Amino acid sequence: MPDLQASLFYHFLNRGRDFSTGDLNRDFIDWNGHALPMHQGNAEIEYKAIRHSAALFDVSPIGKITIKGRGAGELLDHVMTRKVSNLENNRAAYVIMCNADGTVRDDAMI
Repeated sequence: MPDLQASLFYHFLNRGRDFSTGDLNRDFIDWNGHALPMHQGNAEIEYKAIRHSAALFDVSPIGKITIKGRGAGELLDHVMTRKVSNLENNRAAYVIMCNADGTVRDDAMI
């Protein structure tokens, strides 16, 4: 494997499995420089668990952005689909970010 790092929960989620001989293109996803397995063994079982039970997903490779300073709240209110400048400290909100033409660029927690 290339120089990818293990994500925060990589070893916990993959305990008991040896991925050291895995093929990056077949067995892993390169997500922001972190190696994540394409699946945990059986895609059908995983699908049924997600649809009918629960799933644990390692989001530690998700990029984080810090926006601060005067006007940060106004900027965020402008680029998000909901007002976020009035969020209390240590609170989160689910937001959608749009492109200039109104199509969805991404979703996030802010």
